[in-house]
Amino acid sequence: MRCPFLLALVAATAAAADPYFDYLRGAPEFQRVTQDPRVMLGRWNTWVYMPWRYQWSIGTGDAGGQFCRDYGFNGGFVDHGEGPLDWLNQWQLRFYADHTAGKGSLYLHGANDSSRFKPLQHDARAVRGAPGEPMPLDAALLAKLQALVTRRVGNLKSSPMRVAYALDDEISWGVFVVPMPWRVNADDQAYADWLDRCYGGPHPAPQYVTPDFVLPQLGRAIGDIDFSPLLDRISYNASVWANFLGDLVTAANRA
Repeated sequence: MRCPFLLALVAATAAAADPYFDYLRGAPEFQRVTQDPRVMLGRWNTWVYMPWRYQWSIGTGDAGGQFCRDYGFNGGFVDHGEGPLDWLNQWQLRFYADHTAGKGSLYLHGANDSSRFKPLQHDARAVRGAPGEPMPLDAALLAKLQALVTRRVGNLKSSPMRVAYALDDEISWGVFVVPMPWRVNADDQAYADWLDRCYGGPHPAPQYVTPDFVLPQLGRAIGDIDFSPLLDRISYNASVWANFLGDLVTAANRA
């Protein structure tokens, strides 16, 4: 499932016939990604220690292979669709492929410099990306990353030692742990259509708000507080993100 943490919610609401439950049952982000369980079970049948070889000075020759064997490492990794496949095969080291979808599209750089993104935190119309460097989750980016994933999987799939593909580091539709209220893409009609499906009938007009929207409400009575415009935006962004990643996983599995 693309959103397994919501399985309990789905089960708890199964008896209630309401538009939101209909949305949960039919939305693509709650459908399984196509994959072959025989491949997964055939590879993930034991614990695998896969060291990241940053500053790995011992190398990937016989000394490096013997080091892995002596110290209990039974795995490794490759990066950007390339790596020492012959060495991994020789020493029977199962590996994962890092950055299969490149570097920086799914994880926006600069997360440690929150001041860089601070102006966008107060701009409800901002589109995902750094200032002057938009990175919307749209059809163009999806096509680019699908082609990249397919090419990199193709470079590696001849090795029987491969076990997994990582798309990128610390991915997020935001900026790592920096909260961002932006539009993940500029398709406002898609958001309106999502509200139609989610509410299953009359719904509030699409709004674009930042967390600043909640501050004036904090002095109101509980019954007068309405955070739904912000929560709807966050839920929609999560929906787009889950489907975007699901399409990339499908591309990797297909390749």
